[in-house]
Amino acid sequence: MVVRCKSIRKLNNNKRIHIKDLPATIICAIHNKNYRIDESRKLVEPIADKLKAELLKIGPIGFNNGINPIGNCAENNSANYLMLKKRSIKLKDITFSKAYRPRTAQKIKRCNNCKILFD
Repeated sequence: MVVRCKSIRKLNNNKRIHIKDLPATIICAIHNKNYRIDESRKLVEPIADKLKAELLKIGPIGFNNGINPIGNCAENNSANYLMLKKRSIKLKDITFSKAYRPRTAQKIKRCNNCKILFD
């Protein structure tokens, strides 16, 4: 699977990048020895069936329900990668690191959509 997180890839190469090119949020999803650091952005196909079913319970993917657009969080992107890699993973078995805002290096709280999905 191709690494889709362009800005994080650049950070790994020790290149200086402009602050506006950094994502709003990054987080790490962890399941056993597998992990994925990803950023907040639109969730793109393919989407794991289990994740898609849970997202659709909240509302249509991409719909802004007043909290955040459904499926656009870093948690969804990192969990989707792990679930596509190993299809037997359940949402409740995935743990997450603290969420960070790379632009300011501050820790941020997870949105209510993600709390509903993953807690």
